[in-house]
Amino acid sequence: MKSLFPLFFLLLGTVSLTAQDSPKYKDHFGFQTVFMDMASGNFPGTVNGVLFFQRSSGQEVILDFQGSKAQLELQPDENEIYDVSTKVYTGTTTSGRTRIKYQTYASANGISMEVNGQWFELSIIDGACDMAIHGLEFTYKVEEETEYLILRVSKPLKLTNHRYLYDTYQDQEYEDKKQSLILLPESTLVFAIKR
Repeated sequence: MKSLFPLFFLLLGTVSLTAQDSPKYKDHFGFQTVFMDMASGNFPGTVNGVLFFQRSSGQEVILDFQGSKAQLELQPDENEIYDVSTKVYTGTTTSGRTRIKYQTYASANGISMEVNGQWFELSIIDGACDMAIHGLEFTYKVEEETEYLILRVSKPLKLTNHRYLYDTYQDQEYEDKKQSLILLPESTLVFAIKR
């Protein structure tokens, strides 16, 4: 019986390592929104919910959204390669100090947060735009005059400030300014957009 214990722990370690290496992206085939075929427009709304994130220092932060102002902006794609527009949902926290942005284009999506004046993001709106973020669940529900977009984080998501630094400093060296934060599971937002 003793000879089985090393094999058991070896298998247990393999399972743990495999679980940690879950994919960053998943196959996806479009977002079923009523705004899907619209090329442009701005639509007002509200956002409710709570986001949990962890700073690189390990400190956990809670962001509260309670009927906060939100909007959906449809940014036209003049070439209409994969989609007629990028759908950009924005909202602010109850305090108004932090902003959230969620974007979709074709079958790809991205999420970003402005924290202390810097944008942190995870986006795969690039290339073929046929994959979505693994660990960011989305559901659309429609009422007569409102569409609800429910976003839920189901696994830790790493957002970085690399794009913000590149846009801000461009050719200058900014390696020492790189930061990240982890958007934590159970974070949930509900955008209610007037049609």
